[in-house]
Amino acid sequence: MKNMKTSILIIACLALLSGIIIANPKLFGIERQRSHIILSQTAVIINAAHKCVTEKKVYNGLLAKAIAHQHVARGYYEKMDYFKALYFSRRARAFAIKAIETNGCLVPADTGYLESDAKLFKDSPNDDELDYLLVKEHRREKLTDEEIINTKPDVDVK
Repeated sequence: MKNMKTSILIIACLALLSGIIIANPKLFGIERQRSHIILSQTAVIINAAHKCVTEKKVYNGLLAKAIAHQHVARGYYEKMDYFKALYFSRRARAFAIKAIETNGCLVPADTGYLESDAKLFKDSPNDDELDYLLVKEHRREKLTDEEIINTKPDVDVK
């Protein structure tokens, strides 16, 4: 009887543990891996935007905003706050794509997200909130595109 209770308890604990692991992919680092990929892809797009704005010289502040948001995203990534990193990187990517388009360059082919990424962004603050947080909480200095084109964007994730 005692062995049976012990066996049932062990099985119940294993079932509970496997349910927690399946329900929380963060335990296996899936969230970290995906955020690293997304931030890296955003960095590629920002670098393309930097090159485009440097060549075409249409300065509208979009490149500066993209870089500022990506710097905040990278900071959150380094602090292991992967969801906030994803939110700010998504906003950075949107600004970089707009900078490329308004300068008349071709947007890199792989600028979208996977269908499975939708769940990562479901609780994301809206764009206005992210812009507000960038200025108020992170006190990002306001740089212009003209100032930024003379330096390397430094948006890559380590």
